Amino acid sequence: MMEQKLKQISEYKIKKVEEIKDILTNYPVIGFAHISQIGSKMLQEIRKNLRGKIGIKIVKNNLLKIALDEVQRENVSKLKDYLEGSTALVYTKENPFKLKLEIEKNRSMAPAKSGTIAPIDILIEKGDTGFSPGPVITELNEVGLKTRIKGGTVWIQEDAIVVKKGEVISPMLAIVLSRLDIRPIELGLDLYTAYDGEIYTKEDLNIDFEGIVNNISTAIRYGHNLAVQIGYATPDTIIPIIQKAYSQASSLVIQAGIIIKDFINEILAIANVKAINIAKEIIKINPDALPKELVDSLSKSSSEISSKEVSEKDSTKKDETSPGLGGLFGDSEPEKEKDDESSINLGNMFG
Repeated sequence: MMEQKLKQISEYKIKKVEEIKDILTNYPVIGFAHISQIGSKMLQEIRKNLRGKIGIKIVKNNLLKIALDEVQRENVSKLKDYLEGSTALVYTKENPFKLKLEIEKNRSMAPAKSGTIAPIDILIEKGDTGFSPGPVITELNEVGLKTRIKGGTVWIQEDAIVVKKGEVISPMLAIVLSRLDIRPIELGLDLYTAYDGEIYTKEDLNIDFEGIVNNISTAIRYGHNLAVQIGYATPDTIIPIIQKAYSQASSLVIQAGIIIKDFINEILAIANVKAINIAKEIIKINPDALPKELVDSLSKSSSEISSKEVSEKDSTKKDETSPGLGGLFGDSEPEKEKDDESSINLGNMFG
């Protein structure tokens, strides 16, 4: 009888090892995931959600080690060194990082049990508990929460961290957290090793995707700016390249005093400012050297003319009143004359 029983056990183990070997041979990516604290109901739900993408097989570590030794794949036998604790064998045709992401999507928050180690500082916020006065007051007070009665219900008076990360959750705290529907424990498969010919540890698989996306966005922005600066034309850069060229050409025309009708006002404005500055210097040396009318005009205009350089203003404005590209080459529509009574024109300055 004993011999028959041993034979049955042996056949069972051989069958399980063959099943594991079949998985290790036919799936390009395999992984090990911790399954501690996961109940059968949750495991069934995870299997259902991952069906068609990722397979899950609960195995005994000793049988998995035997299978790893018997499968002919590069480095696969080295996975024995990474096995730890209660483990599920996961397998997929996706890459290891997609495997990690899919598993992470199927983790969920659960109530804390007595004796569980708090994974984070657990905060209970102030406010209405919704409970009528009764034994709940004693429970709340026992875990360090200050309470009061308001409107026929129990209120928590102030926020409180009831347990810190790494501390053990007491039986009473577990009850209180459950009453308040606070679920601080994250449960699900915990992928700690993956293999696709190379072996990846948990640290290898923890990728900061948000950081990567931000870096890519920064690289795109820098690349776009570089292309604009060097004049490398693409559908995305052609407009800012033309705008930059126009701005630089405009500044050159204005600063060089090249007479083009669309820029005559800016050129005269610069000349006007320079003439005013010269006149001010003359007045400093000899107040009677210039006509009184001109001196009065200078005093008035000094408070009205902007301290910014006209050329600087021209290079930054992008409103609809700016002359078009055609203005640089003399083929735009003439602008209407602008009367600016506050400005001193050259004619007034020199009579």
